[in-house]
Amino acid sequence: MHSTSPSDETFRLLVEAAPNAIVVIDEDGHIILVNSQTEKLFGYSRDELVGRLVEMLVPERFRSTHPGLRAGFFGEARARPMGAGRDLYGLRKDGTEFPVEIGLNPIRTERGMLILSAIVDITERKRAERRFRLAIESAPSGMVMVDQSGQIVLVNSQAEKLFGYTREELIGRPVEMLVPERFRREHPDFRSGFFHDPESRPMGAGRDLYGRRKDGTEFPVEIGLNPIETDEGVLALSAIVDITERKLLERELRLRLEELAAADRQKDEFLATLAHELRNPLAPIRNAMQILKLPAANDHMRLRAQEMIDRQLHHMVRLVDDLLDVSRIIIGRIELRKECFDLSAAVTRAVETAEPLIEARGHELIVSMPPEPITVNADLVRLSQIISNLLTNAAKYTPKPDRIWLSAEQDGNDVILRIRDQGTGIEPSMLGRIFQLFVQADASPTRAQGGLGIGLTLVKQLVELHNGTVTATSEGLGRGSEFIVRFPADTDVGGTLGRPRVSEGPPARERGERRVLIVDDNVDAAESIAMLLQVSGFSVRCVYDGNSALTVASAYHPDVIILDIGLPDISGYDVARRLRAQRDFQRTPIVAVTGYGQQGDRLRSREAGIDFHMTKPVDPNALQALLEVGGVT
Repeated sequence: MHSTSPSDETFRLLVEAAPNAIVVIDEDGHIILVNSQTEKLFGYSRDELVGRLVEMLVPERFRSTHPGLRAGFFGEARARPMGAGRDLYGLRKDGTEFPVEIGLNPIRTERGMLILSAIVDITERKRAERRFRLAIESAPSGMVMVDQSGQIVLVNSQAEKLFGYTREELIGRPVEMLVPERFRREHPDFRSGFFHDPESRPMGAGRDLYGRRKDGTEFPVEIGLNPIETDEGVLALSAIVDITERKLLERELRLRLEELAAADRQKDEFLATLAHELRNPLAPIRNAMQILKLPAANDHMRLRAQEMIDRQLHHMVRLVDDLLDVSRIIIGRIELRKECFDLSAAVTRAVETAEPLIEARGHELIVSMPPEPITVNADLVRLSQIISNLLTNAAKYTPKPDRIWLSAEQDGNDVILRIRDQGTGIEPSMLGRIFQLFVQADASPTRAQGGLGIGLTLVKQLVELHNGTVTATSEGLGRGSEFIVRFPADTDVGGTLGRPRVSEGPPARERGERRVLIVDDNVDAAESIAMLLQVSGFSVRCVYDGNSALTVASAYHPDVIILDIGLPDISGYDVARRLRAQRDFQRTPIVAVTGYGQQGDRLRSREAGIDFHMTKPVDPNALQALLEVGGVT
């Protein structure tokens, strides 16, 4: 510092022209010079200040807590004397206190060391800082401010909660303490990244990374950075949000999307398979129909064609029935008709159902039953379906003629059924999925087994309706497989549907006198049934809508009415109700022959007064047998 004299008029003029308040004091702490800005700032005149101790401009509370205040003014500049370039408080003549920033300049003169103090009222700045701190404190996210050296200079209470540290433990510490070590190793420029140009998206700015708590746990966070210009340089204000829940939701959503994509692929594969399986029987049916039209076809050829049509038609009906069963299971519409019976009855039925395929493939079925009867309380039809589906599956997936084993035993209160084959086996990766809907071990176009991939799903669902379990085991491809069904022998499951009843209609006439009214908007369906019944000696009339049925019935007086449900004008249910309302038709047997086959459809039929509900395509022999009896429902 150069020497000057306070009596120097030039110096006095410079002090007076300064934009800030200037106070010059000597080594004893006496004020020797002030400018007009000082008079305005503190409310004193020059005469009231000059010659007085500088402590008069500092609040008493500050003097009492800093007894070395005056001496501090004269410390070495390098040691940053008390208040040099620091914030403290001033005291006005009226006793009010206000925040100031003081910058000190030591001056050597002939009179000794003098201190020139530049004093700035920082009330507005302090208010702004206070508002800023309140905003930071009230922020919903954790807020951490870092200086250019990477030291934490400010945190809010949310940051304390988020990381588990107190303010005292964080302020002045390096920001790296809040970041996992592995992340710091991967990003050595992590700290400097806070101060990049915001346009270049510094590392972590609006990005996801990981934070580290005091207890060492790591958690995903999103950090948004805001560089802030201050007198001390650029500071980085980080808004930190715990995104653990968001990450979990994102993971769940990603897994769900993957599941949906897989389900969509399965759906496409299933639709392709369904089209393939439905077209397969249609081809021989069309060929057989052409054979029946050929004049040159002999009786043997016609018989084979008829058998072919019948066989393929049964196959299509089975496909549709399986689809309907899956639909009923999905919406919870399957109810078990339970009864007590010997397990061998279900096994016999199942073998009869699966035997044609087993024999066609050249397999040998070995059935092993215990000598004592096993009494079960179950649904005979559904239990037979479980066993036949597993036998059919074994026959399909045993490519060469071989043996298939079916055994049953009672283990305490449980029944155990085992179906084993020596076929293609199951890959280990498929064992956990084999019972899922539409899943097939071989979904390639060259697969030889056929089917829709729903048979095992039906087995699992039906077994579970019986409070049982089914498992699949296999030693791998080419090693065969075994399916084990276990269910309670004496459980009381499901609901009971009403038993078929016998109509109390009038006695049947002689066959030649029997009149049948067929109501169906499908002309081919109506006329084909009519031809079958006419060949059997029935008198038949056909109509194709509900209102015509009511008109013709009154004039024709049929002995039996075969009624479709889905008619173009009024439903078959309404036709039945209106007929039952008439005295002449209160006891006339009405048979619903319809494509609607859900349990709810059957219940609506009963409520409408329909005696028997048959689903299309109807077995002609079953229909004729029904008409022969004269109204069994």
